[in-house]
Amino acid sequence: MNKKEAAFSHFGFSTILMVFIMICLVTFAALSLLSANSDYKLSRKTADKTTGYYNADANARSYLYKIDLCLAELYSESDDESAYFHELSARLELIDIPDGLTNNIISVDDDIISLSFESEISDFQRLYVTLKMNYPQTGNDDFYEITRWQTKASLEPSEDDDILHLLSN
Repeated sequence: MNKKEAAFSHFGFSTILMVFIMICLVTFAALSLLSANSDYKLSRKTADKTTGYYNADANARSYLYKIDLCLAELYSESDDESAYFHELSARLELIDIPDGLTNNIISVDDDIISLSFESEISDFQRLYVTLKMNYPQTGNDDFYEITRWQTKASLEPSEDDDILHLLSN
Protein backbone atom coordinates (compact mmCIF):
# COMPACT_ATOMS: atom_id res chain seq x y z
CA MET A 1 0.00 0.00 0.00
CA ASN A 2 1.24 3.22 -1.08
CA LYS A 3 0.47 5.97 1.30
CA LYS A 4 0.86 9.49 0.18
CA GLU A 5 2.14 11.75 2.81
CA ALA A 6 0.14 14.91 3.09
CA ALA A 7 2.13 18.09 2.84
CA PHE A 8 2.07 19.65 6.24
CA SER A 9 3.79 22.85 7.19
CA HIS A 10 5.23 23.02 10.61
CA PHE A 11 4.24 26.58 11.48
CA GLY A 12 3.43 26.70 15.10
CA PHE A 13 1.89 29.28 17.37
CA SER A 14 5.30 30.69 18.31
CA THR A 15 6.17 31.46 14.66
CA ILE A 16 2.88 33.25 14.06
CA LEU A 17 3.37 35.20 17.29
CA MET A 18 6.90 36.24 16.25
CA VAL A 19 5.67 37.47 12.85
CA PHE A 20 2.89 39.47 14.52
CA ILE A 21 5.35 41.00 17.02
CA MET A 22 7.75 41.97 14.23
CA ILE A 23 4.95 43.65 12.27
CA CYS A 24 3.93 45.57 15.42
CA LEU A 25 7.52 46.68 16.08
CA VAL A 26 8.01 47.92 12.52
CA THR A 27 4.69 49.79 12.64
CA PHE A 28 5.50 51.46 15.97
CA ALA A 29 8.99 52.38 14.73
CA ALA A 30 7.52 54.05 11.64
CA LEU A 31 4.97 55.94 13.76
CA SER A 32 7.72 57.07 16.14
CA LEU A 33 9.83 58.30 13.25
CA LEU A 34 6.91 60.28 11.79
CA SER A 35 6.09 61.77 15.17
CA ALA A 36 9.71 62.76 15.83
CA ASN A 37 9.96 64.37 12.39
CA SER A 38 6.81 66.45 12.90
CA ASP A 39 8.01 67.47 16.39
CA TYR A 40 11.31 68.59 14.88
CA LYS A 41 9.55 70.68 12.21
CA LEU A 42 7.32 72.29 14.84
CA SER A 43 10.22 73.12 17.15
CA ARG A 44 12.21 74.52 14.17
CA LYS A 45 9.29 76.82 13.25
CA THR A 46 8.93 77.90 16.87
CA ALA A 47 12.65 78.64 17.15
CA ASP A 48 12.61 80.64 13.90
CA LYS A 49 9.60 82.69 15.03
CA THR A 50 11.13 83.32 18.45
CA THR A 51 14.45 84.35 16.91
CA GLY A 52 12.63 86.66 14.50
CA TYR A 53 10.71 88.29 17.33
CA TYR A 54 13.81 88.90 19.44
CA ASN A 55 15.69 90.32 16.44
CA ALA A 56 12.81 92.71 15.76
CA ASP A 57 12.66 93.57 19.47
CA ALA A 58 16.41 94.26 19.53
CA ASN A 59 16.10 96.53 16.47
CA ALA A 60 13.26 98.45 18.10
CA ARG A 61 15.15 98.80 21.38
CA SER A 62 18.25 99.98 19.53
CA TYR A 63 16.17 102.67 17.90
CA LEU A 64 14.67 103.61 21.29
CA TYR A 65 18.19 104.00 22.66
CA LYS A 66 19.05 106.41 19.85
CA ILE A 67 15.82 108.31 20.54
CA ASP A 68 16.72 108.51 24.25
CA LEU A 69 20.13 109.97 23.47
CA CYS A 70 18.68 112.49 21.03
CA LEU A 71 15.92 113.60 23.42
CA ALA A 72 18.33 113.88 26.35
CA GLU A 73 20.52 116.16 24.25
CA LEU A 74 17.49 118.20 23.16
CA TYR A 75 16.29 118.48 26.77
CA SER A 76 19.66 119.77 27.93
CA GLU A 77 19.72 122.36 25.14
CA SER A 78 16.11 123.56 25.53
CA ASP A 79 15.16 126.42 27.82
CA ASP A 80 11.52 125.46 28.32
CA GLU A 81 8.77 123.08 27.21
CA SER A 82 7.68 125.08 24.14
CA ALA A 83 11.25 125.23 22.78
CA TYR A 84 11.60 121.49 23.43
CA PHE A 85 8.44 120.59 21.50
CA HIS A 86 9.18 123.11 18.75
CA GLU A 87 12.49 121.38 17.93
CA LEU A 88 11.34 117.81 18.73
CA SER A 89 9.98 116.74 15.30
CA ALA A 90 13.04 118.02 13.46
CA ARG A 91 15.39 116.17 15.82
CA LEU A 92 13.45 112.91 15.53
CA GLU A 93 13.77 113.02 11.75
CA LEU A 94 17.57 113.27 12.01
CA ILE A 95 17.95 109.97 13.91
CA ASP A 96 19.36 107.11 11.82
CA ILE A 97 16.84 104.33 11.46
CA PRO A 98 18.33 100.83 11.98
CA ASP A 99 17.95 98.19 9.28
CA GLY A 100 14.72 96.25 9.60
CA LEU A 101 12.64 99.20 10.78
CA THR A 102 10.07 100.70 8.43
CA ASN A 103 7.21 103.19 8.36
CA ASN A 104 8.84 105.70 10.67
CA ILE A 105 5.98 108.22 11.06
CA ILE A 106 6.00 111.35 13.22
CA SER A 107 2.52 112.75 13.80
CA VAL A 108 1.22 115.79 15.66
CA ASP A 109 -2.39 115.73 16.89
CA ASP A 110 -3.73 118.31 19.36
CA ASP A 111 -0.22 119.25 20.51
CA ILE A 112 0.61 115.58 21.12
CA ILE A 113 3.64 114.38 19.19
CA SER A 114 3.83 110.66 18.57
CA LEU A 115 6.28 108.46 16.72
CA SER A 116 5.28 105.16 15.12
CA PHE A 117 7.44 102.54 13.47
CA GLU A 118 7.37 98.85 12.72
CA SER A 119 9.94 96.09 12.71
CA GLU A 120 9.72 92.96 10.58
CA ILE A 121 9.60 89.68 12.49
CA SER A 122 8.92 87.42 9.51
CA ASP A 123 7.29 87.66 6.11
CA PHE A 124 3.85 87.59 7.71
CA GLN A 125 4.45 89.12 11.14
CA ARG A 126 5.49 92.59 12.33
CA LEU A 127 6.18 94.40 15.59
CA TYR A 128 4.36 97.75 15.81
CA VAL A 129 5.62 100.42 18.23
CA THR A 130 4.06 103.81 19.00
CA LEU A 131 5.56 106.41 21.33
CA LYS A 132 3.90 109.47 22.83
CA MET A 133 6.46 112.19 23.44
CA ASN A 134 6.61 113.83 26.89
CA TYR A 135 8.41 116.79 28.33
CA PRO A 136 10.24 115.59 31.44
CA GLN A 137 9.71 117.79 34.47
CA THR A 138 13.05 116.65 35.89
CA GLY A 139 16.04 115.02 34.25
CA ASN A 140 14.99 111.59 35.58
CA ASP A 141 11.52 111.56 33.98
CA ASP A 142 10.77 109.68 30.78
CA PHE A 143 11.03 111.44 27.44
CA TYR A 144 8.27 109.30 25.95
CA GLU A 145 5.57 106.84 26.86
CA ILE A 146 5.23 103.58 24.95
CA THR A 147 1.57 103.40 23.98
CA ARG A 148 1.84 100.41 21.67
CA TRP A 149 4.22 97.46 21.55
CA GLN A 150 2.31 94.87 19.61
CA THR A 151 2.90 92.03 17.20
CA LYS A 152 0.45 91.40 14.41
CA ALA A 153 0.35 88.62 11.88
CA SER A 154 -1.22 88.63 8.45
CA LEU A 155 -3.64 85.90 7.53
CA GLU A 156 -1.68 84.55 4.59
CA PRO A 157 -0.57 80.92 5.10
CA SER A 158 3.02 79.87 5.22
CA GLU A 159 4.15 78.15 2.02
CA ASP A 160 6.25 75.52 3.76
CA ASP A 161 3.33 74.04 5.68
CA ASP A 162 2.66 70.41 4.88
CA ILE A 163 -0.98 70.06 3.91
CA LEU A 164 -2.76 66.79 4.49
CA HIS A 165 -5.64 66.37 2.05
CA LEU A 166 -8.22 64.17 3.71
CA LEU A 167 -10.79 64.26 0.95
CA SER A 168 -9.96 64.19 -2.73
CA ASN A 169 -11.83 66.45 -5.12
